[in-house]
Amino acid sequence: MKVLGTEEAGMLDSEKVGTRPLLLGELVAGELVVLMPFSVLVDELMAVVELAGADVTGVELAGEEVSGVELAGDEDSGVELAGEDDSGVELAGEDDSGVELAGEDVTGVELAGDEVSGVELAGEEVSGVELAGDELSGVELAGEEDSGVELAGEDDSGVELAGEDDSGVELAGEEVTGVELAGEDDSGVALTGAEETSVDDAGTIELKFADE
Repeated sequence: MKVLGTEEAGMLDSEKVGTRPLLLGELVAGELVVLMPFSVLVDELMAVVELAGADVTGVELAGEEVSGVELAGDEDSGVELAGEDDSGVELAGEDDSGVELAGEDVTGVELAGDEVSGVELAGEEVSGVELAGDELSGVELAGEEDSGVELAGEDDSGVELAGEDDSGVELAGEEVTGVELAGEDDSGVALTGAEETSVDDAGTIELKFADE
């Protein structure tokens, strides 16, 4: 499988590739920026790509059906990204274990590891997902120490969870119904874009819009 550098990839003819280029990963150890057209993955029957290096940060994946990608290194070892429509993404390591994001087409997303910052997944169904922080352990969009988590997309747009004890939570956009926030201190919740809001005893926030 051909691995392209930034200069070579910049000269790719999009018509020949057949789809947009896919940014697989970056080795900040100074070795290589890996940039590969998505059609190469299809041609190779979704063959597993492995990258090894120290301190692999700022990993970005964009496109449809990115499966079987593995990134491993000294600090971020055992990183796996696999699934259809970017579902079932797992990053495994020591300190950032058990982070889960679940949605319609992005189920069972887990991010875990030591010093794995600035991870982004972008596609048709899940655009602009960012998870960054230190010690994000046992998080299900809830718990202690989930600072700086952002989720943005078509149906769950503008969701932000930031702060210790899940304080300062903001949800804005359409079709963000039945949101559950669990933690020791889920204070400072702000909801925008809804005509009516209600919270039941179980802690579920329901939004009702004017057109409903």
